[in-house]
Amino acid sequence: MFITREDVKSYMQLAAADKSKDDAINLLIPSIIAELANDCGIPDEAIYIRSDELTFSEKEISLPVGSEDDFQESGFIQNSLIEIFGSRVNDGYYVVDDVGALELTCKFSGAEKFIDESPLTNDPITIQLQRIYIPTALKKTALAMVAYSLNRKIQDGIKSESIGDVSKSFEMSYPKQITDQINNFRRVKW
Repeated sequence: MFITREDVKSYMQLAAADKSKDDAINLLIPSIIAELANDCGIPDEAIYIRSDELTFSEKEISLPVGSEDDFQESGFIQNSLIEIFGSRVNDGYYVVDDVGALELTCKFSGAEKFIDESPLTNDPITIQLQRIYIPTALKKTALAMVAYSLNRKIQDGIKSESIGDVSKSFEMSYPKQITDQINNFRRVKW
C-alpha cells in the first residue's frame, strides 16, 4: 500500500492547484507509512536480501558487481515498501522508487538521504532488506492520519520536556476512529 500527495489532497478535498500544503503532505506521508508498517506491516518472508555487501549512498542501496543476490530476481518492485534492519544508521521503512539488478533506489522527501556506512567501521555487518505489506484496507486510515496530522496544531512545537528526574513526552494521539482501524490490523509484538 502506498499513498500519494494527490491521494491526500483528494481525500481532504483540496484543489489540485493548491500547492500550499504540498511540502507538509510530502513530509508526513513517509512517517505515516512507517508508523503503519511498524504497527501493522506484514513481512514478506519470500522477498528479502540478507548480505554483508550492501552499501548505501544518497538514495540508493547497492550490491557489488558479481554479487549472488539480485534485487529484481529477489522480487523487489517499484512503489513497494521495504524494511532495512541490521545496518548501523539506515534502519527503517522506505518506499522503493526504482529497482535494478544491483541497485535499489528509494523515495525520500526533502533533504533526507541514506548515510554512507562504510567510513563507520571496517567490520562487515549483515544487513537485511525485506519487503513489507500494509493491508490495503488501511489506505483510507493512512489518508485520515495524514489529514489529521496536517490539521492538528502542535502547541509551541514542544515534543518533550524534562524537569529534574521527571521527563514527559507529548505524542500525537489519533482520534478513536483511526486508532480502532489500526488496532484491527495491529501485529502482536514479543
